[in-house]
Amino acid sequence: MKTNISHPQIVKRFDIKIVIISAIIAALGLISLFLSYITVGAILLIVSLVLYFVKSTTNIYSPSGSYIKTECCYFDKDQLGTIKGIIEKGITDETPLFKLSQNGSGRLDMVFSADKEFAAVQLYRFVPHTYEPVTEMMSFTGLEAARLLKYIGKCRV
Repeated sequence: MKTNISHPQIVKRFDIKIVIISAIIAALGLISLFLSYITVGAILLIVSLVLYFVKSTTNIYSPSGSYIKTECCYFDKDQLGTIKGIIEKGITDETPLFKLSQNGSGRLDMVFSADKEFAAVQLYRFVPHTYEPVTEMMSFTGLEAARLLKYIGKCRV
Protein backbone atom coordinates (compact mmCIF):
# COMPACT_ATOMS: atom_id res chain seq x y z
CA MET A 1 0.00 0.00 0.00
CA LYS A 2 1.39 3.38 -0.97
CA THR A 3 -0.05 5.67 1.67
CA ASN A 4 1.08 9.27 1.70
CA ILE A 5 2.54 9.76 5.16
CA SER A 6 2.72 13.50 5.67
CA HIS A 7 2.39 14.62 9.24
CA PRO A 8 4.69 17.06 11.04
CA GLN A 9 5.35 14.59 13.86
CA ILE A 10 6.31 11.67 11.59
CA VAL A 11 9.99 11.63 10.72
CA LYS A 12 12.23 9.31 8.73
CA ARG A 13 15.06 7.72 10.69
CA PHE A 14 17.75 5.16 9.99
CA ASP A 15 16.87 1.70 11.27
CA ILE A 16 20.10 0.82 13.08
CA LYS A 17 19.33 -2.93 13.14
CA ILE A 18 19.02 -3.06 9.35
CA VAL A 19 22.19 -1.00 8.86
CA ILE A 20 24.13 -3.37 11.16
CA ILE A 21 22.72 -6.48 9.48
CA SER A 22 23.57 -5.17 6.02
CA ALA A 23 27.11 -4.32 7.21
CA ILE A 24 27.57 -7.85 8.56
CA ILE A 25 26.32 -9.37 5.29
CA ALA A 26 28.67 -7.08 3.33
CA ALA A 27 31.60 -8.14 5.54
CA LEU A 28 30.74 -11.80 4.96
CA GLY A 29 30.60 -11.07 1.24
CA LEU A 30 34.05 -9.47 1.31
CA ILE A 31 35.45 -12.41 3.30
CA SER A 32 33.93 -14.79 0.74
CA LEU A 33 35.55 -12.84 -2.10
CA PHE A 34 38.88 -12.92 -0.27
CA LEU A 35 38.58 -16.72 0.13
CA SER A 36 37.86 -17.08 -3.62
CA TYR A 37 34.15 -17.83 -3.26
CA ILE A 38 33.38 -15.24 -5.91
CA THR A 39 29.75 -16.19 -6.60
CA VAL A 40 28.80 -16.38 -2.91
CA GLY A 41 30.65 -13.14 -2.17
CA ALA A 42 29.00 -11.29 -5.04
CA ILE A 43 25.53 -12.50 -3.98
CA LEU A 44 26.13 -11.45 -0.36
CA LEU A 45 27.35 -8.01 -1.42
CA ILE A 46 24.33 -7.51 -3.66
CA VAL A 47 21.96 -8.63 -0.90
CA SER A 48 23.60 -6.25 1.59
CA LEU A 49 23.31 -3.31 -0.83
CA VAL A 50 19.67 -4.03 -1.62
CA LEU A 51 18.85 -4.44 2.07
CA TYR A 52 20.60 -1.18 2.93
CA PHE A 53 18.99 0.92 0.19
CA VAL A 54 15.49 -0.54 0.50
CA LYS A 55 15.04 -1.06 4.25
CA SER A 56 17.51 1.26 6.00
CA THR A 57 15.04 4.06 6.76
CA THR A 58 11.79 3.82 8.66
CA ASN A 59 9.04 6.21 9.74
CA ILE A 60 8.88 7.11 13.43
CA TYR A 61 6.23 9.00 15.42
CA SER A 62 8.59 11.50 17.04
CA PRO A 63 6.74 12.27 20.35
CA SER A 64 6.80 8.61 21.43
CA GLY A 65 9.63 7.24 19.25
CA SER A 66 7.34 4.45 18.06
CA TYR A 67 7.50 2.83 14.63
CA ILE A 68 4.79 3.69 12.11
CA LYS A 69 2.70 0.89 10.61
CA THR A 70 0.32 1.03 7.66
CA GLU A 71 -2.75 -1.08 6.96
CA CYS A 72 -5.41 -1.19 4.33
CA CYS A 73 -8.95 -2.52 4.91
CA TYR A 74 -11.84 -2.84 2.49
CA PHE A 75 -15.60 -2.53 2.87
CA ASP A 76 -18.75 -2.34 0.75
CA LYS A 77 -19.38 0.98 -1.00
CA ASP A 78 -22.83 1.16 0.67
CA GLN A 79 -21.15 1.77 4.04
CA LEU A 80 -19.00 4.69 2.84
CA GLY A 81 -21.24 7.46 4.22
CA THR A 82 -21.66 5.68 7.53
CA ILE A 83 -17.92 5.14 7.98
CA LYS A 84 -17.16 8.72 6.94
CA GLY A 85 -19.61 10.01 9.56
CA ILE A 86 -18.19 7.75 12.26
CA ILE A 87 -14.62 8.90 11.63
CA GLU A 88 -15.52 12.60 11.39
CA LYS A 89 -17.79 12.67 14.47
CA GLY A 90 -15.66 10.44 16.68
CA ILE A 91 -16.10 7.08 18.34
CA THR A 92 -18.43 6.63 21.30
CA ASP A 93 -19.67 3.56 23.17
CA GLU A 94 -22.88 3.64 21.11
CA THR A 95 -21.14 3.77 17.71
CA PRO A 96 -22.39 0.85 15.60
CA LEU A 97 -19.86 -1.58 14.15
CA PHE A 98 -19.38 -1.93 10.41
CA LYS A 99 -17.96 -4.83 8.45
CA LEU A 100 -14.37 -4.70 7.16
CA SER A 101 -13.13 -7.42 4.82
CA GLN A 102 -10.25 -8.39 2.54
CA ASN A 103 -11.87 -6.87 -0.57
CA GLY A 104 -14.56 -4.38 -1.49
CA SER A 105 -15.32 -1.21 -3.39
CA GLY A 106 -14.42 1.05 -0.46
CA ARG A 107 -10.99 1.25 1.12
CA LEU A 108 -9.77 2.51 4.50
CA ASP A 109 -6.05 3.34 4.69
CA MET A 110 -4.61 3.56 8.19
CA VAL A 111 -1.27 4.85 9.38
CA PHE A 112 -0.62 4.34 13.08
CA SER A 113 2.15 4.11 15.62
CA ALA A 114 2.98 0.77 17.19
CA ASP A 115 2.18 2.17 20.64
CA LYS A 116 -1.22 3.39 19.39
CA GLU A 117 -0.52 7.01 20.38
CA PHE A 118 -1.05 8.22 16.80
CA ALA A 119 -3.42 7.21 14.01
CA ALA A 120 -4.35 8.71 10.66
CA VAL A 121 -7.06 7.38 8.34
CA GLN A 122 -8.27 8.14 4.84
CA LEU A 123 -11.27 6.76 2.96
CA TYR A 124 -11.29 5.85 -0.74
CA ARG A 125 -13.94 4.62 -3.15
CA PHE A 126 -13.37 2.49 -6.22
CA VAL A 127 -14.05 4.01 -9.60
CA PRO A 128 -13.11 2.01 -12.67
CA HIS A 129 -9.42 1.11 -12.54
CA THR A 130 -8.46 3.10 -9.41
CA TYR A 131 -9.38 4.19 -5.89
CA GLU A 132 -10.23 7.89 -5.49
CA PRO A 133 -9.93 9.65 -2.12
CA VAL A 134 -13.22 10.54 -0.45
CA THR A 135 -11.70 12.26 2.59
CA GLU A 136 -8.44 13.95 3.44
CA MET A 137 -6.03 12.15 5.77
CA MET A 138 -7.48 12.67 9.26
CA SER A 139 -5.09 12.48 12.23
CA PHE A 140 -5.81 11.40 15.80
CA THR A 141 -3.50 11.37 18.81
CA GLY A 142 -3.54 10.04 22.35
CA LEU A 143 -6.74 8.51 23.69
CA GLU A 144 -8.65 9.32 20.49
CA ALA A 145 -6.17 7.31 18.40
CA ALA A 146 -6.25 4.33 20.75
CA ARG A 147 -10.06 4.36 20.76
CA LEU A 148 -10.21 4.53 16.94
CA LEU A 149 -7.75 1.66 16.48
CA LYS A 150 -9.59 -0.49 19.03
CA TYR A 151 -12.89 0.24 17.27
CA ILE A 152 -11.51 -0.63 13.83
CA GLY A 153 -10.07 -3.84 15.29
CA LYS A 154 -13.58 -4.81 16.44
CA CYS A 155 -14.97 -4.15 12.94
CA ARG A 156 -12.70 -6.70 11.25
CA VAL A 157 -14.29 -9.96 10.22
